[in-house]
Amino acid sequence: MEPKKNNFKIVSEKKARIILPNAITLIGVCIGLTSIKFAIDGKFAIAIIAVLFAGLMDALDGRIARLVKGTSKMGKELDSLGDVVSFGVAPALIMYFWNLQYLDKLGWFVCLTYVVCVALRLARGEYIVRVDADDIIDENFLIVLSNILDKNSDVGLVFPDWHNIDKNGEIMETIRRRKIERDDEILDIPAHGACTMFRKSVFAKIGPYNENLRCQDGYDIWIRFIKDHKPYNINIPLFYYRQHGASLTKKTHKILETRRYIKRSYVEKNGGLKMRILGIIPVLGASVYHQNRPFVNLAGKPLLWYTLKEAQRADCLDKVVVATEDNDVVEYVEKHFPEMGIFRREGRMANSSSRDLDLVSSILKDMDENDDLVLIDFNRIKGGKPFDHSLSWFKEILLDIGQKN
Repeated sequence: MEPKKNNFKIVSEKKARIILPNAITLIGVCIGLTSIKFAIDGKFAIAIIAVLFAGLMDALDGRIARLVKGTSKMGKELDSLGDVVSFGVAPALIMYFWNLQYLDKLGWFVCLTYVVCVALRLARGEYIVRVDADDIIDENFLIVLSNILDKNSDVGLVFPDWHNIDKNGEIMETIRRRKIERDDEILDIPAHGACTMFRKSVFAKIGPYNENLRCQDGYDIWIRFIKDHKPYNINIPLFYYRQHGASLTKKTHKILETRRYIKRSYVEKNGGLKMRILGIIPVLGASVYHQNRPFVNLAGKPLLWYTLKEAQRADCLDKVVVATEDNDVVEYVEKHFPEMGIFRREGRMANSSSRDLDLVSSILKDMDENDDLVLIDFNRIKGGKPFDHSLSWFKEILLDIGQKN
């Protein structure tokens, strides 16, 4: 009779050594998750104590792994996971349930931003990808994008074309970006913030996301990136971007205002130039339009009031000038908006067929020299061609405003 076989496998010495430190790491993860449960139940003091215990486990696992010579790749990945849970997700949710929830969407945005920053700080890979919770990436997304970065050491960022989908996941349209080749094109054709792969080393240089921005944080990263680094676009749709009623992409006004703020802040910070922006409001009155459009009544106020009020509220404008040929318009502006300048349109500029460049040129010549408004030169953006100052349309602008080439 044959002896009964032993079905137990002998665990190798190496595998046995990694069990203990990894078990401690997993205990830390469980403690971090438990702290979230305490926060949901409103037991915030116990939740904070749990996070401290998770920190103790995090301090022990690495030391024990080195002591028993049980370090492993799996251990490193588990440690990163535990850190994100215990020192990213858990503190964020504790703060949210304790106080930030009363700030509604702003409070939740602060939590998400904190967790993302912690995750980026702890990421051990070479590349970083940000994906929003309601979007979908193609199964080949990571392979294709990482392959581009692997083979092109001069590229710091790569992004694909994408599909816009509705709330049910149905494709509405496909967005295709042509390859970026010219410096004077890339400023306003940014990579999609939610389907972009960065080199971690590049991301560390340009800095984290701006927590003060409620939208367009991806555009802020893009502006900082293109100054010194090269982007790359893959003309294959590998990403599904969900659009619904609550999408920030639907709030066009908010997006444009934020982009203006980002551009202005960047120029002031990097160019050493305090930008002063002049707003010009051309108004043609009764001499051109018989119905006297500026004074058409809307909800008890003339149409002109609404335009001037919006200009008055605009934080980006340092000075506003109303350009008109109509005496009634002049009198109305001087009475209700005395802080605004007046430019009287005369001759060929006092009609609807006059050119905008002629009007701008005349206003600049009429203004006080101390206002020091000049045409800002185009600076080269590293990674492509310098701006061609010999272009005919650029020379025409210089001539129209009276500035020498």
